[in-house]
Parts: sequence; C-alpha cells; structure tokens
Amino acid sequence: MEKSSTGDFLRHTRVTFNNWIPSKQGLVKLNIDSAISNNTNDASIGGVFRDLSANRLHCFTMKIGKERIFKVEARAILKGLQIAWEVGYRHLELECDNAMVVEVILVGEVAVNKMTEFEGRHCSPYNLKSPPTTTPPLAVSESEREIVYRRFLCIKDAVACINDKVDLIAVILSISLPQTTRGTDYVCKLKIIDESHPEIPVHVFAQEIDHLPFVAAVGDIIYLSRVVMRIYEGDVYAIFNKRFSSFALYDGKDVENFQPYQVLLRYEARKHDAMIIAEPNFSLLKEINEVGLVNLVCKVLHICKTTDDKWMAFIWDGTDAPPISIYKKPEDEEHNPLPLHFKPLPSSGDVLHTFPTVGTILRLIFDVECMPYILQLLKVRQWFKLFCVECKVHEGLWYGVFTSYSKIQDIPNVDILILERQSNYDCRSSGNLDRMPSWSFPWPSKITEVNCNAPFATLMDVLTCQKVRKKFRCVIRFVAVIPWRVEDFRSPDGVYRVKFTLEDPTARIHAYSYAEDGEKFFNGLSTGGLKRKLNELLGVPNSDDDGQEEIEGGARNPPWVQCCLKSHSIKRRRWIFDTKLVG
Repeated sequence: MEKSSTGDFLRHTRVTFNNWIPSKQGLVKLNIDSAISNNTNDASIGGVFRDLSANRLHCFTMKIGKERIFKVEARAILKGLQIAWEVGYRHLELECDNAMVVEVILVGEVAVNKMTEFEGRHCSPYNLKSPPTTTPPLAVSESEREIVYRRFLCIKDAVACINDKVDLIAVILSISLPQTTRGTDYVCKLKIIDESHPEIPVHVFAQEIDHLPFVAAVGDIIYLSRVVMRIYEGDVYAIFNKRFSSFALYDGKDVENFQPYQVLLRYEARKHDAMIIAEPNFSLLKEINEVGLVNLVCKVLHICKTTDDKWMAFIWDGTDAPPISIYKKPEDEEHNPLPLHFKPLPSSGDVLHTFPTVGTILRLIFDVECMPYILQLLKVRQWFKLFCVECKVHEGLWYGVFTSYSKIQDIPNVDILILERQSNYDCRSSGNLDRMPSWSFPWPSKITEVNCNAPFATLMDVLTCQKVRKKFRCVIRFVAVIPWRVEDFRSPDGVYRVKFTLEDPTARIHAYSYAEDGEKFFNGLSTGGLKRKLNELLGVPNSDDDGQEEIEGGARNPPWVQCCLKSHSIKRRRWIFDTKLVG
C-alpha cells in the first residue's frame, strides 16, 4: 500500500465533533477520545464500539500516565484496534478528532507493514486483516500490553527473509514419503502455497518418524512455526528444524472446525490462530497486480464450455482490473492481431444483456477433473468465495484458472464482503464520472479532445446497447491499429479508413475512423506529426524527445483518453466521431 500525503488523507476523511453519525451498514463504529488532567497531567483514553442503531457493543478506558496529546490519542486508537481484533470485529469505521494521528497509524508504518487495510472513504473505514501491533514510536510498556501477537508472513514476504525464522500458514500441494537421512533422523518434503506466491518446498526433519507431518489430503492447511528460510542455487525453501520448529495440520475442507488433527508436542495453540486460518485475505479484481494466486469473492454471471471443451465461468465483483502492458509491436497487428477476448463472449445476446456494464468480467477456466461436483455447486447470479485461483495474462487480458488446489465455497447474500462489493457497484453504476475506468483518475490524458456531451459509458454499455443507433462518450485505451503505417491510412481516392482496437476494463472492441470523421480525428496533422501522435496514443516507448526513435522490444502502455463512439447494433459496427487528436 502506498503512503498518501496528509492533504490526500484529509480530503478523504470526515472528522466529526458533536453529533454521533451512524456507520454504514455492515460496519461497527469505533469512537475514540482521550483527555489530560489539568492538575496532574495524567492522560486517560477511552473508546466505544456501536452498531448501526447506536447500540453499545463494547467500551474501554485506560490510564496511561503523563504523555503528549499526540501519543495519547495514538495509543487510544491502537488500543481500540487491538480490542477489535480480540473481539472479532474486522470491518470498522473509526471516528476521532485528530485526523493526523489516524494518518500516522493507518497510512504510515502500520499500513506499510500490512497490519490494516485503509480506505479513505467518508469517515475512516478499514478492514483488519492481521492483528494490530505496536511499532515505534508508538511503543507500549509491558504493563499496558494486554495482547501480544506473533505475526505470520505470506510466502511472498517469507522468501525475502533468508536465514530468518518465520511463521507460515499455507495450503499443502504435495508431500513425499518419509526417508532416513545419512544420520539417524527422518525427513519428508512438502510443497506449500498461498495466495501471494507460487509453491515452495519445506524440508521437515525429525528424530522420530511419528514427529513428521502425516497429511490426510492434499489441500489441507499447515501452520509452520519458526521454520528457517534458506536458498540454494537460486531456489528458496524452508527448513523445519527438529529442535525449535513446530507445526499443526488442519482439515482444508472443514474450515469451520479449527481443531488441528495433528500437532507437534511443542506446538502452542493461540486464540487468534483460528482467526487467521478462517479469514484469508480476499482481493478485489482491482487489486490484482501480478500474475499469481489470489482469493476472490465474486458473482458468477454465466457458465459455458469453451471451444477446446473446457468449462469456463464469467465472474465479477464490480471493480476494474488493472490495465496490462502490451508487448506486441503495432506492426504485428495486421498478421497477428490482438484478440478481442481471452475466450469469446456468450453468443446469445439475451445472456450478454444480463451482464453488468461496470467492472471487469473475468474468465475463469476450470482445469480440474471434478467438474460435475463443481457444476452442482456453482449457480449463476450467486456469489462465491474462490480460494487459490491462478491469475494469468494472455495478450494483455486477465483470466483465471481454477486448478486442483483451488477451492470454492458458497456465501450467504448477507455476508459483509458481498454487501461491500454490491454497494460499491451501485454507487458506480448510478454516477456519471464513476463509470470511467478507476485507473484513469483523476482525469484522462489530453491527447484527444471530444465534442460530445453524452454521459460517460463503458465499452460493455456499447456492446449491450439494444438501440439501433446510439452515441457514447467513453474513456478507453487505443491498443492496436490497422494499417499501422500512417501513409496507408487513406484509400487510393484519399478517404480515411482506419480500424482501431479499443479497450477499457469491461471489454475490447473494434472501432473505425472513416471519411469525414477520420479527417476530424487526425486533425490535419503532417505525416511526421501523425506518427509521433500515433506512437503516443498507442503507448509506444521512445528513446528520444521528439518521439521518432522507438525502443526495440519495449512494453506499450497506452494512456487513457476520451473518445466518442456511435454504434449500429444491426451492423454490429462502431465508429469514432467528434474526437480529434491534439497536436
């Protein structure tokens, strides 16, 4: 998570002083305050947890001695977060009268260390995803520290901790048969994985064979304490030391029963272990930032078979997946064009028109043999939790793969994760600017200008429009063009005829710049000027200031720009109009 400036934080934070304001549905509100005695300078802190109806759920007070007001209020917030974690509140709205303190805790060191996830929305809502701990300069004395947690690392962070002892919670992919070492010990090898990183091996050593893990089934969960990270010839692995490491095994199919079915004698169960196992980190599609494993909460929009006889689901959570760099050269488009879809959209218009028009729709391929069971579980227009889904990229398009170590779980409609996603979508779909790609904010590039007053629309709006003729104003990226040479943009009789490939988070389409609309779009630019502007529009990296020399093999990152489109639903064509390149 990136740090934000104080100004950005204050613009997105509402600080209230007098009247109590209810929290949003699904959130518990925490009001924090502190006081310093005028006579003794002793400080006290307190807080109250309330639900939507202002019912008091919990409260706390504490005297902390002589401290500066900044540190007093910081401790009040920290104490409130600790209690929230202990009680089990994961979705909070924090209200206090010192916005600067909130920034230090939530946007500063704590946020960088992934102890909380902060969203600067209205007041101060955020999700607790791991136990809050104290970090300098907000240290708490031993007498004040009522809750002490040891932090778990995701595998992605653990692989950077070479020669350090770490704690891990992961899913087991495979396990070898026990073997004897050259001495008198026993050893077995595990492969484990979590949503942050591909699999890594774990070498488990024990003096007795009974002290090795006996895994009931692939997909079970293992808790590893104080394993040592090592590297050999560039490969990172974990070593389970027979003297100080410990483990516990949990049934991966029974996530509601937090009793391990095998533990090492030195294993010490802690109250919050079950919370960590039970509450994995669920990502939004907008948070995908690299190819790897993620846990998702998504709505299934459609299920069908692909042309290669694999089952595929169209899933959605209302957010925009991030744009991807394109490595194909513009000149390759004519003979090897970018695909419009990873897998085709449903052929039936009736199905397509049921799709939401805001937010990325991810294709999820099922690469498993137990499809009859999954098909019985999956229901269209229902939400599900998806665990350990592989995120991949094909020609600049995101898609997911459900593999043998992925899992699926249905989820009640009143779950807070669903309510949050549906609420965000309702806000986006009802607003004008909110229909713009979230990645284009604060405003699209000025490469183009439009002369169209239509409200903003997505490319999925364009695809699903049932009117014969309609005009749209979109924020898109130009990712490909045919022909690619500007000298060939005109036909022999001098008429512009150019086909562009446009994309936004919802779809890719073809759109044409033709005749008089083409004259306006290309804005009378010279051949050299048009080449420079086209490279800028397609995101072609250049090695010089005038944009003439392209970088060989460089990634293309087309900018977000405004573009007006007119469509003909019967002809199934779209044309660029009332748009021009700015020289």
